[in-house]
Amino acid sequence: MSKLKENFKKSFFIVNKIYLYIIFILLSFVDFTLAFYYFIISIIIFLGKLLTSKLPLEPKKNFNYETYSYKKSNEKDLKMDIWYPNSPPQKSYPLVFFCHGGGWISGFRNQKNNVSWCKYLASKGFCACSIDYRYGIKNSMDDILSDYTDALNYIKKNSEKLNIDKNNIVLMGLSAGGHLSLLYSTYNSFIKDDKKWKV
Repeated sequence: MSKLKENFKKSFFIVNKIYLYIIFILLSFVDFTLAFYYFIISIIIFLGKLLTSKLPLEPKKNFNYETYSYKKSNEKDLKMDIWYPNSPPQKSYPLVFFCHGGGWISGFRNQKNNVSWCKYLASKGFCACSIDYRYGIKNSMDDILSDYTDALNYIKKNSEKLNIDKNNIVLMGLSAGGHLSLLYSTYNSFIKDDKKWKV
């Protein structure tokens, strides 16, 4: 019975709040005014939870980070935040190179969901680097990819000063940032393969 309850809690019906819609539809048939009040109260509760809830990846410890400017563009200085673990200092840490999402037209390196990921990774013994890059409104995909490449090259070039193991870097991103990470690795794999097989 407990396994059945656990599966029910994880079901589409509960997780996606389908039961709330069913209650609203049933109330609409019985009394539309009551359904309207139910809808308003549900919105207030939802907004209250949204504003007061913590992100699920948010560790309780505090973590230090350093901000570096890795590139000057015509629009602005492009920066990165590097988050460090709280463990005793090491000569070099493995790095998760993190890139924010935003559909190429929005987002920034230190928005709340990115910071929560960086803190979570730092709590697991990794360094986490979160970068800014130019948006696709005025810039081409090549421009954005060059920002990503320059940020990664900055890390590799300054790895000793930053206490990062340049041979132990993992690429990661959310949404457009994940796409950019895949694009970078695919593009560079293609260039290497292209040179390898050219006669």
